[in-house]
Amino acid sequence: MNKKLHFNMGQLESSYFSNKDITGLPQRLDKLISKPLMFSCQWWHEHLPENVDKSSNVELHEEADIFLKNKLLFWLEVMSLMEQLPAAAGAMQYAEDIFKARLDIILIITVFKLNASRFIFSFKKTIGTSTPHIYLSALPMAPPMSVLKQGYKKDFPRVLRSVNDRRKGWLHELQVLKQDDAVWAVSFSPDGKHIVSGSRDRTIQIWNAKTGEAVVGEPLQGHQDSVWTVAFSPDGKHIASGSNDETIRIWDAKTGEAVGEPLQGHQCSVRTVAFSPDGKHIASDSSDETIQIWDAKTGEAVGEPLQGHQDYTMFSELQTSCVFPYYSHIY
Repeated sequence: MNKKLHFNMGQLESSYFSNKDITGLPQRLDKLISKPLMFSCQWWHEHLPENVDKSSNVELHEEADIFLKNKLLFWLEVMSLMEQLPAAAGAMQYAEDIFKARLDIILIITVFKLNASRFIFSFKKTIGTSTPHIYLSALPMAPPMSVLKQGYKKDFPRVLRSVNDRRKGWLHELQVLKQDDAVWAVSFSPDGKHIVSGSRDRTIQIWNAKTGEAVVGEPLQGHQDSVWTVAFSPDGKHIASGSNDETIRIWDAKTGEAVGEPLQGHQCSVRTVAFSPDGKHIASDSSDETIQIWDAKTGEAVGEPLQGHQDYTMFSELQTSCVFPYYSHIY
């Protein structure tokens, strides 16, 4: 990549057109960008050795340093033209993890100073729409103190310059995941790699926490009203959801398929669901002022609803250890 990547990889004549409006773009890319280079741009991070220190592979260290400091934006051009920006963000985060695992201090410093993954996340929509706007919009609008901006702006002195920008760094917000309607509930998987969200439009979506892309494509459908609560099982294989339709559903977290029939028994909206630590049971609370325990495998109610509250109850997924602290009691 260090030998073949250069400015304007797609030989675009104008920045006025979005990528989708460029006639014959796929054919142009086939002509201008070799298959080996396309492959390298998409998969270079997967070939980083995980257990090689700097002293035993000086060349790799030097090549990675050159790429990060001199070729990064040209690589983003290719990924934008190929509609692979989500993969680009994931690649940079994967590389960061590898460098941290190897304790490669120099490359860790380089990556984190450049903050390439933040640059991609912040301007993903802009760069994905029009490749030239890597330079015309994204680079000028990066925070003034961004090392990436400072390092590359000398090569593009005639682009816009922001005035009176008081930002000292990147916003704390990493990215925005959007559904078609209001989102009522979110939850991380136990390994932190996925996010599940429940929406007012009755759907559930599973997201890749690194790239922000939907994992199973289309949203999960089945509830007949707003989804108020979602939770991953402890092993991350299943998702439980509770809805204003008074039911609980269990989903396969990998395929998005519904597992069994809806769990029915509450007389009002299901406000919260939580798995037991061993994943064998689910607790649900409802606006009907009851709590119900369910067998997570069969979907059968375990005993009668727990009654006693004078108003609807709510507990968060963070309180699961309080819900099932000893596997036999709920608080």
